[in-house]
Amino acid sequence: MLSGLVDRRNMLPGVVGVSCALCVAGLVQATSDPRISLVCAGLAITLLVGTLFGPKPLVTALIILSAMTYFRLPVGNLNLRLDTALVPACVLSCAVHGHLSAFIRQFRRREIQLLAVYLVLNYAASVAFSENRAASLTICIWLTLNLLIVALALTVFEDDKQGLYRRMYMAASIVVATGVGGWVLAALTGNTIGASLDAGQGLRARGISFEPNILAGVAAMWTLILLTQQRHLRKGEWLFVALAVAAIPLSTTRAAFVALAAGLCVFALRMGARVTRLIPVTLAGGLALAVVRVATPGAFASITTKFADLSFTNQTSSYRLDSWRLAVQQMSGTDWLTGNGTNSFGQRNFDPTHPGEHLPYYLGNLPLATVYDVGLVGIAVLFVVAVILARRKGPDSHGARRAAVLVTFVLLSVGTSPFFFSTYWLFIAIALARSKTTDPQVVLPVPVLPKVGRVHMAAR
Repeated sequence: MLSGLVDRRNMLPGVVGVSCALCVAGLVQATSDPRISLVCAGLAITLLVGTLFGPKPLVTALIILSAMTYFRLPVGNLNLRLDTALVPACVLSCAVHGHLSAFIRQFRRREIQLLAVYLVLNYAASVAFSENRAASLTICIWLTLNLLIVALALTVFEDDKQGLYRRMYMAASIVVATGVGGWVLAALTGNTIGASLDAGQGLRARGISFEPNILAGVAAMWTLILLTQQRHLRKGEWLFVALAVAAIPLSTTRAAFVALAAGLCVFALRMGARVTRLIPVTLAGGLALAVVRVATPGAFASITTKFADLSFTNQTSSYRLDSWRLAVQQMSGTDWLTGNGTNSFGQRNFDPTHPGEHLPYYLGNLPLATVYDVGLVGIAVLFVVAVILARRKGPDSHGARRAAVLVTFVLLSVGTSPFFFSTYWLFIAIALARSKTTDPQVVLPVPVLPKVGRVHMAAR
């Protein structure tokens, strides 16, 4: 331990020197090519942060940043998320601080290896079949970074499931709080820094999430996780539930409401006395809507109108069903086995609701999108991963709870698009981590099948 510390102290002057040299090089190139300056600055920060800080605080920051999906760092033609930009520093920190072997060991897990196989299939299908290889390979790289984030989380919290859970819960709390706060700020001041103003759906809560649907998905997942805890909920957790229940209608995301309700129905027979938790949840939702009705009648009308229409004939449902039919029609022969390349549906089809703008058509159905991208072979690999994770044994396993969360996850995967983001991939890490104690309350049934979001995000 001491020798490692001495080594790091000895190498620090060299790291500082190299970082300064990179900064100088960046300044020299600032006028000719600002992108080179940005890359040099990024490398300098990576070297300093990875050397000075140990893996635990950096991975903690990584988990928190994974929830801040609204923010992106433009590097050339690539928009990096905040969490993926921190990955190199985390890996360097593992190497410098003696955790590299633990990081490498994570890739010996069969679940991680199978996910790596899935990524290889994405790369192969993208190179062979995508009409825009660069766009598809960009998404493949982001998916690879997500898997690295899972490995980094396990490197630090492999034997501390509770610690990983607390950090993920903290990240979700920030998402929900900023979502509700952003909506309130927009309603009071007109400033939409934390909300979205949609011409068809009115004011929608967003917070630090990429879009309202992502906020609602996080709110639904964690509300289900907390309500199905066996122990009594703490005051802070009840506050989270109240904010999350408010965030779902404020985001006007019907899929999140349906997914949460379905998950609770799956777990209903095992809730027992915990069914009384639904009373304050219902009251919180009713109170939130009452406040909205008084404060902004127009927003209340938009919310109730949308949530009252849960049919398959409304505009959103028709849009999705049309895209699903088109995807099935376009697949034939070997397409069903190999797919057409990662997130390639939007490369082949333009959004019919924006004629003449050539916007990518969005295929918002995770199982179908997976088959379209990497074929039945790819989805079979993910199915095996799901089965392995579902069958994991331990003192804190809970089959009914896992089934409830899985149902919620699958419904969210059809109605929203959170699978590009590592905040969902981290559920895989928490399923593989071990508890320091036998406390069953931090065990999360894992939604698997992580997937990519809209392809046009890569182009922006």
